[in-house]
Amino acid sequence: MALTLVRARRSATVLALAVAVFGAVLGALAGAAVAERAAWQAAGPLPSDREASALARLVMGAAVPPPERFDVRFGYDPSGAYGPGRVRFRIPGERPEPALSDSRVRLATAGWTVSPTAGGFSAVKGPWRVEFAPDGDAFVRLDVLRARPMWVAPVAAFGGLLGALCGWLVTLWVWRRGVRLPDGAPRRVALGFAAAGALCAVPVLAVTGYTQLPTPLDRPLWTALTYQAVGLAAAASLVLLAAAALLVTVRSLLRR
Repeated sequence: MALTLVRARRSATVLALAVAVFGAVLGALAGAAVAERAAWQAAGPLPSDREASALARLVMGAAVPPPERFDVRFGYDPSGAYGPGRVRFRIPGERPEPALSDSRVRLATAGWTVSPTAGGFSAVKGPWRVEFAPDGDAFVRLDVLRARPMWVAPVAAFGGLLGALCGWLVTLWVWRRGVRLPDGAPRRVALGFAAAGALCAVPVLAVTGYTQLPTPLDRPLWTALTYQAVGLAAAASLVLLAAAALLVTVRSLLRR
């Protein structure tokens, strides 16, 4: 009998820790995403048309057409794609590898840090980043974007740590009060809300992990939420988890 009680308590402790860890992960993601978005607000402006055109001529080694501007920090462009603000040049023609090599050499000579990508390259210097890639069969695309400011990563990390701590404490607080509720409809409803909310959070975690895989682009942590299905799942998860926490809190206060 005593051994059975010890095992039951151990299992309950392990389950409570697992739930708290899940809450900490969600809190870390939310805190880091909010902090990162706030940190990006201090980034400087995009280059002017004149500055961007001079940079494009350096890359191409020839004249370039007028640019297309998308003057936001992050948002949906006219095509409906979500991404950072940019100054874009669509240049007719294809770029064979020797010409690409010349472009990379010119940028490197001018002090840019150049990295090869699929069909093109990425380069960073100071506050700006250049992305060069094919754009269909008859064009190449050159984007001038803001480089990720040096303070974004530490601010996001701090937000993630704070969010993880809050998520851990709140989840554990709600869990401990939830398990003390007598078996009945409120407890079962709260458990159902919590389970459904956790299930709805899985797509957010999965897509966030996928979008944060090594890539030449700086994809912010909230990118996953720009996919409609994932954004709806995240909203549903937030509502369900909040409903479960509220129900447990109210019921535990009424029992006093």
